[in-house]
Amino acid sequence: MEKEQDELRAAVYKGLSDAYRPPDKEIPEHIATLHDAVLEAYPDIRSDIQSGREENKGSSDSSGTGTIGNLEGPDDLEKLKTDHARLFVGPFSLLAPPYGSMYLDQNEQLMTDSSMNALQWYESEGMEVAVREVPDHIRIELEFMFFLIMNGIESENGSRDIGRKKQRQFLEHHPGLWIAGFEKKVCNGAETTLYNLLGQLTGRFVLRDLEELRKQNY
Repeated sequence: MEKEQDELRAAVYKGLSDAYRPPDKEIPEHIATLHDAVLEAYPDIRSDIQSGREENKGSSDSSGTGTIGNLEGPDDLEKLKTDHARLFVGPFSLLAPPYGSMYLDQNEQLMTDSSMNALQWYESEGMEVAVREVPDHIRIELEFMFFLIMNGIESENGSRDIGRKKQRQFLEHHPGLWIAGFEKKVCNGAETTLYNLLGQLTGRFVLRDLEELRKQNY
């Protein structure tokens, strides 16, 4: 992988991480841009994305959120906020829990050994977790991939290869293990096109990126 591809991968991981924040009026355009960046990084997954920007451009979202990259009014933003809460926040049951341990632990518990292992990864690489969240939250794991890639870009050539190996290992032990189940829950539970699309972009990109790292023998 060349430096330009690594920079694009880093931007996608950062964009995916930011997309799981509570939505604001910028989120539709953010996800539209993210969609294009994912397909620029890995054009071969275009056919895997069921609700891409092209398919939705100019057509109204049946759930009322308007077109991809656009909000038609304040009611659309409220629908996105409601969908985000239903899927990822609660306060009661979550349709798509954003925590790795909920998929990796048979009892679907938080703060398991896998959660603590993720935290050990962050600490060993010097990344401080600024948000008060369980360590294996989707946002933090995606942010960590951004962190690893950027560190690799800034390193010497030999160290960059070591960095890519770390990226592969982290994906294999953390998001790569549970992202498919997470994507399925997001897509099954989402009532808005935007969050359905975000679930697909996240799952397909992470697994394709892991495949590429393995293919390159990192």
